[in-house]
Amino acid sequence: MITRNERKIEVYENAGAYMRLLKTVGTKAVVAISPILHAKDTGRLLNALNTIDEICSKADSNMFSDYPNLGNKYVDVFYGNLASETRNDIDEKIKAMAKERADELFKRK
Repeated sequence: MITRNERKIEVYENAGAYMRLLKTVGTKAVVAISPILHAKDTGRLLNALNTIDEICSKADSNMFSDYPNLGNKYVDVFYGNLASETRNDIDEKIKAMAKERADELFKRK
């Protein structure tokens, strides 16, 4: 873990964009692959998504511990469906960042 001074809100927002993207893709992947897997294997994937949710919860707690004066809308840094209606300016920002991160995956470096 980086030091408190290095944990700027932008670091949390970047991580949140990636985590929301990961959770969205993960959910869609489970739906797509579950028809061709045994229930036990689908369960393993669902357990992995639950672990990701737990990690997001810890990151969210760290963010609010580091920045206790953040408003409730900052819950949208780590939570929310990317395809849902936008709830506030933070949700909109994180969705845009997640889209940028997804687009970067298809660029050659």
